[in-house]
Amino acid sequence: EKVKWKRISKISVIIIAVVIAELALITILVNLPLPGGSSDGISAGTLVKERLTTTDEAALGSRFQLFKPLITKFFDNPVIGSGFGTTVTYQTLDPRTKDINGGWYTSYSFEWGYLDIVIKIGLIGLLVYLYFIWLIIKDGIKLLKITKNKEEYLLILGLLFSLIALLITHISTPYINHPLGIFLIIISAAILNTLKVKTLE
Repeated sequence: EKVKWKRISKISVIIIAVVIAELALITILVNLPLPGGSSDGISAGTLVKERLTTTDEAALGSRFQLFKPLITKFFDNPVIGSGFGTTVTYQTLDPRTKDINGGWYTSYSFEWGYLDIVIKIGLIGLLVYLYFIWLIIKDGIKLLKITKNKEEYLLILGLLFSLIALLITHISTPYINHPLGIFLIIISAAILNTLKVKTLE
């Protein structure tokens, strides 16, 4: 077991070193003056920062513009939802869309994760889905209390934190109804169930 922990420590040190090296390289690159630039020495980092600031502001504004239309659509069928593929038209602040049709945009995928779910499968669907995730978390908590294996303990803890982070992130970014989120939920359920069966044997 000591050998395993030494290996984990070595891998961790290597990963940290690689991350530091990458951050250093990125910092150097974004601060280098662009070839053929003006005497002011405009760097790539300055241009990237300006572009990201504009994009972030537009994205944040569009997200809040979407909120009210989503609430309205939710009340069309709050109990069982309006079905997958339901679209909502709203006015976005995205510069690309504003240039095409005055900022009006129709989408079937929404940034407000929980509203996205209740619009499609209703409150009943959301409650069933959350209950399923809660059962997975509940099993994980029980396993934490009885497992004696350190590696299994850390694995369970990691899965539980991942699921909790997924639920929090889903507030403003749809993940638990996205293939990546669904994959994490299924994998977590499978691993925890395997450990549960192993513990009961």
